Amino acid sequence: HWIDIPNSVTTIEMNAFNQTHLFSITIPASVKEIGDWAFGDCDYLEDLQFADRTDAINIGIYAFENMAVTEVSIPDWMTIIPEGLFYANSKLEGIYLHERVKEFKYRPFGKCNNLKYIISMPTTPPEQDRDAFEEFDGTAYVYVTSVDAKTKYENAPKWNLHNFVFFLFRSTITYSFNHF
Repeated sequence: HWIDIPNSVTTIEMNAFNQTHLFSITIPASVKEIGDWAFGDCDYLEDLQFADRTDAINIGIYAFENMAVTEVSIPDWMTIIPEGLFYANSKLEGIYLHERVKEFKYRPFGKCNNLKYIISMPTTPPEQDRDAFEEFDGTAYVYVTSVDAKTKYENAPKWNLHNFVFFLFRSTITYSFNHF
């Protein structure tokens, strides 16, 4: 199933699509707010995209919990990753963080146990509330932009709570994130 949300919609209410069998959705630029658990437990949802926009959306807690996305690219307008944003996304393997990401709230990537890599463009590690990667017990590779950034990430206390291995991002590394 897929949903075509009209451009007239400004709010996606709490639990609006919770536990539905969506496969694909694009959030139009008209949306200003997404409620708590709006797409929670959409465990078939593998294609989540946002229409081009410059203004931020107020996103509720656990809005995209337990979906089937494998890669996410945090949009440029999002500087703070909301609480539980991708909590329990067991298929999530890769995350791209643009350079303006400053903070992770509580558990945005908790129970994302299939995580393999993070491409992190911020030169200073984003701050983390407690348990940003709760129950992650695998190994993930974190690619950063400079030697200085690598040192900062390696010395950031909450980034060291997990088995992250830090590498320098090389221009030869390409990514093809098309989700989120």
